[in-house]
Amino acid sequence: MMRIFNKSSPVINILFCFLLLFFPILSEESEAAIPKPPTNFAIGSRDYGVALSWNNPSEKMDNSPFLDFSSIKIYRDYVFYDSIAVTVADTGRMMEYVDSMQGYHYYQVYVYDNQSPPGRNWSQLYLGYGGIIHDYYFENFDAGRGLVTVVGTWDTTYRVAHSGQASFVDSPDSVSEVTQAQFFLPPVRITANHVLRLYEIGLLSEENDGNILITPFNDIVSSLGRTRIGDHEEWLDGSLNNDDWMLRSISLSQYQGDTVAIMFSLPMGSEMLLDGWFLDDIFIGDPLSVDDTRALPSSVLLEQNYPNPFNPSTVFTFQLPVSGYVTLKVYDVLGREVATLIDGMQDAGYKIHEWNASGNASGVYFYKLTVVGQNGIMSYSDTKKMLLLR
Repeated sequence: MMRIFNKSSPVINILFCFLLLFFPILSEESEAAIPKPPTNFAIGSRDYGVALSWNNPSEKMDNSPFLDFSSIKIYRDYVFYDSIAVTVADTGRMMEYVDSMQGYHYYQVYVYDNQSPPGRNWSQLYLGYGGIIHDYYFENFDAGRGLVTVVGTWDTTYRVAHSGQASFVDSPDSVSEVTQAQFFLPPVRITANHVLRLYEIGLLSEENDGNILITPFNDIVSSLGRTRIGDHEEWLDGSLNNDDWMLRSISLSQYQGDTVAIMFSLPMGSEMLLDGWFLDDIFIGDPLSVDDTRALPSSVLLEQNYPNPFNPSTVFTFQLPVSGYVTLKVYDVLGREVATLIDGMQDAGYKIHEWNASGNASGVYFYKLTVVGQNGIMSYSDTKKMLLLR
């Protein structure tokens, strides 16, 4: 243990007591002189990105006027992303900022004065989403990850599937050490009849329960339920079989009127000795109006790719009310064909196609969907722009 007082030096002891007496006062003055935090921090989704808004402080922590306002810094996913120059005229103002990045990201706003070193304060940390908000969502993973956002090792596997050829699992290659493996579903507007419905196999070690989480935008995270190996007798032998799929259905009625994000998470843990948490045929919606295989669409539609900007992969989604001959091609800004993704007959339904642009340079690209009906007449053509950022 370090000894504070020096028995051989009364002068040092007196000086030390003097510093102890005055340093707390100086520290309190320094703390009181920092700006108050930004208030009313909110995040909204746009088709083209994430919209942030907040109110700048007009006072310091000691309630004195904030007369040395110098800058604002935006943090995305805990890392400094951008700064905004301000003056004292911006104190108390409502600010807006749009980040063109799509998908899920954490945001926080910091405000600074011009002291040396600068005093600062910050907003709450919120999860935001940029992109299309869905009224319902269905994913069977046969075309890859689809629109889910992954943190960690979650990916598709062809070892087992409830329907089709693929499912989603936390460790697709082998049993592995658990990190914070998570994935988010795209946000959905919830009505009174919405449910979360999925099929799962939970071959998890006892200390590594799977957790299904939900959060209305700008609100607290709550658990919808956990998955444990002991939940079903079929899982207790620890072996993976296609007969092990179990249906789970969870009412979302308490979130009526909210736009929610749903996340599947495995916590920090020790080495997993079993195959993992398998999921398939995930459906969020009103089962009375849309079943988990989706009713056929009423019209042809090409949606904006996701994510956008992207690096190196992005997903194209489109819908066909009837079968037809479909081409989906990618072009550069000079109109040169870069890739042919689809060229052939497609059945009616909702389609997802992933493009890996790892061999292409950064820049603007265009993707074009053309549909020719069974009568040989082109019934639809649309072109959209996207941005590849290295």
